Amino acid sequence: MTAPTEWRIIPGVVVVEDNDPSVRYSGRWTHFEGRPEIYTGGTYHVTYVRDASVWFSFEGTHLWVVGDYNDDHGSYAVSIDGGSKEIHSTSWSHHLPFRVMFERVFEENDIGPHTIEIYNIDGGRAVGIDAFAYRPAQPGLKHSRPTPTPPTQMAVPTTFPKPWVAPPSVKLVVDNDPCIEYSTGWSHFTGRPEMYTGGSYHLTYTAGATATFSFEGTYLWIIGDHNDDHGKYTVTINGGKPEGRDTFWTHHRPFCVLFERKFDHTGPHSIVLRNEDEGRAFGLDAFAYLPATPASSSSASTKRDVPEPESHKQDSSPPPYEAQPSGTDFAQVGRARKSIIDRLLCRR
Repeated sequence: MTAPTEWRIIPGVVVVEDNDPSVRYSGRWTHFEGRPEIYTGGTYHVTYVRDASVWFSFEGTHLWVVGDYNDDHGSYAVSIDGGSKEIHSTSWSHHLPFRVMFERVFEENDIGPHTIEIYNIDGGRAVGIDAFAYRPAQPGLKHSRPTPTPPTQMAVPTTFPKPWVAPPSVKLVVDNDPCIEYSTGWSHFTGRPEMYTGGSYHLTYTAGATATFSFEGTYLWIIGDHNDDHGKYTVTINGGKPEGRDTFWTHHRPFCVLFERKFDHTGPHSIVLRNEDEGRAFGLDAFAYLPATPASSSSASTKRDVPEPESHKQDSSPPPYEAQPSGTDFAQVGRARKSIIDRLLCRR
């Protein structure tokens, strides 16, 4: 395999660094600076997010895109002037900085304005942008096409993300608790307590990935984060109709209440979270709920969808589960104790 072409400054060519305001990014990109030995101008953008893109417009007859190759890099698509996408890759066995990752020569009288848009098409693998370079049009030549319009950025939500503040008596279930069941397509991160409740966090970019949780209680909070690479998800409660939500925000905001709900019965309740946007993120930090009291968690209260017959209603609350049974009450207390044991096992 032929080694990628090394980028060298060419007389008369304009170099536009990756952090120039004329370079527009969409999706989540990470910006690095201060390493001129491996980045042109000491600045560099990289993304591991599928469908994250970068857009640039210029007037000229020759274009170079400067980046790097590495063993964690993958495939990307390039579209010129809104045309069909061309697939390329910057995967290599080791790091090669200052490389030409794309080059295009235009007709001498086709000065543009031209647009180039690059998309990451391998979620979890990198695409890096170091600079754009072009040979400018000669003076006196007329535009060969209309001035392009930059891509529309995602709208900023009008509702500010709600910070999570734990109320008294709340039961907190961190995202790595065995009571939470995950489908495939999730990544698990640990060791960042300044960003994750309990120093643990689950994240997915896969549409259809789910997280399922069950509990007995009267109030639920779902805790996660908002960010500029996040998207839409749904919440399904007790098998009902999915409710749509969104965790997109212009910058990272951890420890946020993504969803909350008050219940008029103790349950048990079932919660299913589902990521709806392929290539956009959904992050789960923890579940929190107000647990059912012993008096409200009897077997009768768990039949939430079946009205209690009038003949079974009592004027007073049932006795605490510690009460000693007598006669035929053994069966009822046994069921109550089983329900309590099941909950205790789940809380471990």
